[in-house]
Amino acid sequence: MAEEISLEDYKKVHREIIIESERRGFKIHLTAYLVINAVLIISNLVFTPDKLWFLWPVSGWGIGILSHYIKAVHRIEGDLKKKEAIAERRVKELGR
Repeated sequence: MAEEISLEDYKKVHREIIIESERRGFKIHLTAYLVINAVLIISNLVFTPDKLWFLWPVSGWGIGILSHYIKAVHRIEGDLKKKEAIAERRVKELGR
């Protein structure tokens, strides 16, 4: 027979799954950034070393990487707590 889990245990595990998923997504994004920009830098330096155009995609994409990092690593727990509070409030409103 299956053992029941508490709501707090469920919330804790759910939160951990979301955090792991966000961080995994960031690591994939970072890996793509590093690999693709390495190719761009090498291509630029080999074929057109007189014009350093690689700085534009590295900088632009770098801003995206930074914002993804902030969301996936620094703000994820706070965002989850806010969403949980909203969900709890909505459940209480349904009970009225």
